[in-house]
Amino acid sequence: MKRIMVIAALALLPGLLPAQEQAQPKQQYEDKTIVSVERIAVAPSLENKEPAGEALSFPAETANLFCWTLVKARPAPAKIKHAWYLNGEKKFEIALPIANSPYRTWSNKNVSPGQWKVEVTADDEVIKTIEFTVAEPPQTPAQQSAQIPETK
Repeated sequence: MKRIMVIAALALLPGLLPAQEQAQPKQQYEDKTIVSVERIAVAPSLENKEPAGEALSFPAETANLFCWTLVKARPAPAKIKHAWYLNGEKKFEIALPIANSPYRTWSNKNVSPGQWKVEVTADDEVIKTIEFTVAEPPQTPAQQSAQIPETK
């Protein structure tokens, strides 16, 4: 019985235990999520969760586009946002969950002609941007003649 009490008492005194058996202090780490975009693409469609027909310039008849991103996050889960801009004006923003790492995610938007960009943000910091153009529709002959000034 005395032996058990002596061993229990020794276990409570950290200076008396051999070095390999002493409890090591836990290190404190900064609780910050690190998110990076490994790849970004804009495309009119997705096939098997991948962009199909990716480009940086789209014809006027394009009605809808996807912004697809491959994201790494440590630790996961995390969250990013896609912010869609037309000619410098924010038109749409959506939060996208990142369930694990790496992770593919996307947003889509009905588009009109002009200069577009999508900013990918994490913790309110822009981590990646992609810019692209949707062309203006061709002018009809009536529109073309209306722009030519008449001479007298």
